[in-house]
Amino acid sequence: MIRALIPYQQQGRLLEGLNRFSSRLNAQSRQVIKEEVIRLTSQTDAPADNSAFAQFPVKRFSHFGIEMTLDKVGTEILKRETSRYMEQYTVGVFESITNSAHYQGLVQRQLREKIIKAFAVQTQSYQDIQFNNDLSVTPNFSVATPAYQNGRTVAVVALSATQLTIACTRSPKFTSVTDIPVTFPHIAGLCSATEVIHFDYVRVEFNAASQRHHAVLQLAEQDKQWQAVFQRYLNRVMLRLPLERDLEIERSMQALDRDRIVQSAPWLPVLMKKDGDRLAPRMVLLTPVNTQRNPAYRSKQLLPGKAALQRILKELNAFNEAFVLRLSITQSDNSSVSLCTTVRQLEKQNLLANFVQLGLEHNSLELWQYRLATISRDSQETARILQDMSHQDHSDILSMGHILYMRSINEALGPLHLLSKPEKAKLPRQYIDNDSHYPLHFVMNDDIDRRKEPRFRIETDAQIKVSLMNSYAATVRDFSLGGIQLQIHDCHDAILPPEVKVSIVDFKLKSQRYKVLDYNPHTGVLRLLAITTDSTSKVL
Repeated sequence: MIRALIPYQQQGRLLEGLNRFSSRLNAQSRQVIKEEVIRLTSQTDAPADNSAFAQFPVKRFSHFGIEMTLDKVGTEILKRETSRYMEQYTVGVFESITNSAHYQGLVQRQLREKIIKAFAVQTQSYQDIQFNNDLSVTPNFSVATPAYQNGRTVAVVALSATQLTIACTRSPKFTSVTDIPVTFPHIAGLCSATEVIHFDYVRVEFNAASQRHHAVLQLAEQDKQWQAVFQRYLNRVMLRLPLERDLEIERSMQALDRDRIVQSAPWLPVLMKKDGDRLAPRMVLLTPVNTQRNPAYRSKQLLPGKAALQRILKELNAFNEAFVLRLSITQSDNSSVSLCTTVRQLEKQNLLANFVQLGLEHNSLELWQYRLATISRDSQETARILQDMSHQDHSDILSMGHILYMRSINEALGPLHLLSKPEKAKLPRQYIDNDSHYPLHFVMNDDIDRRKEPRFRIETDAQIKVSLMNSYAATVRDFSLGGIQLQIHDCHDAILPPEVKVSIVDFKLKSQRYKVLDYNPHTGVLRLLAITTDSTSKVL
């Protein structure tokens, strides 16, 4: 309200402006506001100084004949507030300049605007920020010039294609301001030792962070041919060296934004590698979000068998996206049969309703969305440089040229219901998913790794009790506080109960309850999770 009344006061119409609020404010409140408006619009000759909280180099200048000591943010506030008060230096202008909270608010607002402007396009396209002519790095070498303290060596804090910034302990004084000869050391890919390149003096600024004076030099006209050389050098080292401070902040913010996208995505990324003329999965990236959104994320059967997966990949190469349906059927002899196909394959053969009905009858229908993306050579090279990986030591990772993104969509679709019962039809044998699976390596954070506790490889005899009358002999393969892996002998049951009791004489373990995680009737390998209570945890 006070800001709205300032123009009325400047035009001598303050009472008219106050009367507009007479129905909402009492006389006492209007009087307080009137006095505050008059105070803020009163002219003053007090000098302003924001050096106590300024974040940029401070300069002294005169404004309406009054001495000012302000940095660039303070100068911007001065211009804006002076314009608001109709080009007059008033108490309101003075208080805005010397108010630290007002200053910090403007700095934060400008930073947000800069970030939004920098990433409005890049975040959507996932493309690296293109700095172009603004590209400037912070190199790790020093230079010298006879024009400054008889050739004293100074550190380079910023290098661009056209400018060089050096750090000086005191405000530098050069013997000449044009064609300053600067001697460079040997820099691979840039210049040989004692190479002399000429620069012109531009300006000097005091850096509050480093407490040093930064002298900015511009490439001289006689050595303009070095601009292309500097540009090629910067393009090659921009990923190996930190950028100039503001540019590095932009690049770091984009990297953090990309990490946030990966951490929040429901997709399971599977890195694929060429195996002859086929693609084979190798690694799966797990995050807290995608493990919650996708069932059986650590199972060997996360992906279909080799034959079914290759059919899906063939479809992905043509359409880049596929919707995969999987189900499991328990036959009369208690054996399990897995089926896998895609929506396109089912629609082509007019069997979609039959497949869905079969999955609903056996309560085992799984729906997955797959997408295939290609990793460009530039992206692979960028990742190699950023992670400091050599081709010799990390050839397997660097050879992965595709990513298969997959996610479960059962929850997103909700319960499925058939509007009408389809006619009976036989499903093709090619839908049977009984082929072996590709081995997968799971990469995850420690907080979601259920195997982070020590595991011991021990071979000893064990007894597994599956019911009141039935038990099986087994051999312990590995053991940990939270679980156990066993090899069952002579077990013909295709399905085990959800819980079993395990006894191991050598461990003095008797009838310890375990939850069945995974059982393979073909190999006899049984994986169990300990059901611990206060009493049983002491035993384990």
